[in-house]
Amino acid sequence: MAAKPAGAPPAAARQHGPETSPARPLPSSLAGPPLGPITRKRAASINTEEANRPKIEALNLDTPGTARPFDASRDLICLCTPAPKVPRPRNAFILYRQHHQAQVVQQHPGLANPEISKIIGEQWRNEPEDRKGQWKALAE
Repeated sequence: MAAKPAGAPPAAARQHGPETSPARPLPSSLAGPPLGPITRKRAASINTEEANRPKIEALNLDTPGTARPFDASRDLICLCTPAPKVPRPRNAFILYRQHHQAQVVQQHPGLANPEISKIIGEQWRNEPEDRKGQWKALAE
């Protein structure tokens, strides 16, 4: 029978069952903090304000009341409401079309707007210049 080395655990303690695992060193990421006086000494020497500074700076919000230096590399986003669009003034043909649309719709029920515009456009081209001048005066 072989001699047992000094300080070796008894045979029953060396058996590896489901609750026990072989004595292998844990990776440093899984190992807990060292125990004893070293832990207290390290904890006392940590400056928590300095350790948390990057986290705190990441939490700062830029608010409208806070002045900050302009950073040209950032995209500027305007959250204000856009100015209302002013419609173009109605020209002579638009006024003429509005005036004659009901008559054309009555003569051609169910006709689509593009077709109505073609009919009224043809009428507009056939109008004499003095009649067109009256509509142009109304448009101005």
